[in-house]
Amino acid sequence: MNQKYLLILSLAVFFVASIALTWYIATKWKISANVAPVATTTKTATTEPASTTQTNVAVNTTAELVNLILQPGFNLKTIPYYLAPSDGKNIFSQLKSSEAFILIGEKWSSLLETGSLSPGQGVIIKSGEGEVYKLPVSATKVDETKPFTIHLKTGWNAIGNPFSFDVKWNPIIKVAQGSTTFAKATEAHILSGAKRYSAAGKEYEDIATDSAWKTFEGLLIKSGGEMDLIIDPTLKP
Repeated sequence: MNQKYLLILSLAVFFVASIALTWYIATKWKISANVAPVATTTKTATTEPASTTQTNVAVNTTAELVNLILQPGFNLKTIPYYLAPSDGKNIFSQLKSSEAFILIGEKWSSLLETGSLSPGQGVIIKSGEGEVYKLPVSATKVDETKPFTIHLKTGWNAIGNPFSFDVKWNPIIKVAQGSTTFAKATEAHILSGAKRYSAAGKEYEDIATDSAWKTFEGLLIKSGGEMDLIIDPTLKP
């Protein structure tokens, strides 16, 4: 009889422990996926952000033509131009809030204190009441007739649409073993689904494959290793 009660007690303990373990794993993933700009800001840079490459540069444009429309609060943006100068202090020298951040490692670092911006790189910009920010630096478009490559590092990456027009969110994924589609890469769990930030809702939302990736829009994406995203400018939404 004692053995029967002992067996029942052991099963009950195992059942409770399993529930607790499942809850813990789910909670940890939810926290790690919520790369919040407020909670994780830091002034110390440890590693380089995601890098971008393209061999050709195309059309010149003046700084007065490059305007960022900012909503009140945090905005996950990108600037689809080569800027000169490209350091954050010059780019955002006239920003009312004086707050802009790039993702380095898995921490948001002040762009006004360290770092620079290039096409394909995501940046979080804070605005008090919302504003149209005119870039006070010169700007040059990328070659918008050719694919653009964004290199991802392991962990979270802040990326952006490198073109001055909307494109389909459906990049080709290139790894050491070859290339594959974004859908197959997420099914194989080498990439997470990409997330856009809603300034109005103050939350991250998934961006569906083949939906419009807006110009000036930044995204967050988690990578299981080093790989490239190849963005095709001919894929229009």
